[in-house]
Amino acid sequence: MVERGHASWSTLTGLARRELDAVVNGWRAAADQEFPLAQNNLGTLYYQGRGVAQSNVEAARWFKKSSNHGFAEAQCNLGDLFHRGRGVSQSDKEAARWYKKAADQGLARAQCNMGTLFEKGSGVAQSDVEAFRWYKKAADQGFAQAQCFLGAHYEKGRGVTQNFEEAVRCYKAAANQGLAQAQFYLGLQFHSGRGVARSDAEAMRWHKKAADQGYAQAQLVMGARFQTGHGVAQSAVEAARWFQKAASQGYTMDGRE
Repeated sequence: MVERGHASWSTLTGLARRELDAVVNGWRAAADQEFPLAQNNLGTLYYQGRGVAQSNVEAARWFKKSSNHGFAEAQCNLGDLFHRGRGVSQSDKEAARWYKKAADQGLARAQCNMGTLFEKGSGVAQSDVEAFRWYKKAADQGFAQAQCFLGAHYEKGRGVTQNFEEAVRCYKAAANQGLAQAQFYLGLQFHSGRGVARSDAEAMRWHKKAADQGYAQAQLVMGARFQTGHGVAQSAVEAARWFQKAASQGYTMDGRE
């Protein structure tokens, strides 16, 4: 959360303290002049504690100022704070209100967040149809997480007619952007042959991509493959290595934390 709509943070990371102070002071001066981008940037600095003392309260204050100017990124950031109860009293209803303002402006991240609220019934009446609608808006803009969630709705037939081919298409779009969750789900589709020609080799390839990114469920699958020798040379050492990676994240063979 609270990572978009500002100058490159990688650029700020390498700055000396004096240079970073100059950046903060410049943004603060612009924020005081009611420039919404600068207000959002300053809020992000307070949220992350970069160049200023970390303060969720100050982050919320600056996001609110920027949001009141209609700045979509700030509205989404403010929604994040309400959703998590950071710097403000937790309220999914308020989160939904601010997300929707940003989503209605076309911000893909906010559209995806709206989908999640409708899927869970948090702050809004639960509706798979509405969840699907918002996920699709974000997915159509190429937002990887929304593409993955949209794929899950197609796979399960939630809010839309079940369609495994569409599920695979959505998972693949997100997986090709490097989203580990989508890579894992795509691997499952290749393993089961739903919506795509069954292929253990492709299942293995996508699960390894997800596992290499630290996705615990994929690491468990990799461990099971090496334990049984399914699609790979059996190796107790490799099996133990992958199981240990998953266990370090709190996951066991039953897939539960």
